[in-house]
Amino acid sequence: MVAEAPDPVAYLEEFGGDGVIVRIHYWVDDPSERGVLAVRSAYARAVKRRLEATDIALSPASKRELQGRVALDREG
Repeated sequence: MVAEAPDPVAYLEEFGGDGVIVRIHYWVDDPSERGVLAVRSAYARAVKRRLEATDIALSPASKRELQGRVALDREG
C-alpha cells in the first residue's frame, strides 16, 4: 500500500507533442520488489479511474517505430 505519510508529490516533467509526462513520488509500506510492483499497478489503475471520472480522456500510447541493430562481442 501507499504509505499514509508523507503525501505523494506530482511533478510535471514535460508537455509532449502527444501527451503530458507527470512523475509521481510516493512511499510504500512494503518496499520489497513484489510490493512495489503491486503498489505501482494499483496506483496507476486508481489514477486512471479518477481521471476518467472527471471526463479527462486518456488515449492509447502512440505507436513508435524503432530501428537499429544489436552487435554481440563473442570474446571469451
